[in-house]
Amino acid sequence: MSYDNIEQTSITTIQDYFTDNLQSCAPKMEWAHGVLWVDSDDESEVNTITSILENDVLEPGLTTETNCLKATTTEPWDQWAIDIVGRPYAQ
Repeated sequence: MSYDNIEQTSITTIQDYFTDNLQSCAPKMEWAHGVLWVDSDDESEVNTITSILENDVLEPGLTTETNCLKATTTEPWDQWAIDIVGRPYAQ
């Protein structure tokens, strides 16, 4: 898969999975500067998203790393940053 369409393909694949398998809407998410940002207070949703990316979207040799920005008074939800990294660089 080319990097030209990885952003839209990943969003569509994730949304379809949530609709078809979990009978729910996927959390709000968007790509910015090569990072998938996900608004969710449910870590299991984030784990599902990273699993979908790693198993259904990314090429072999690529994986994900996640970081959580905790809720604040001005943004009362957790926001997760999901980076795509090569396996030798994954922590």
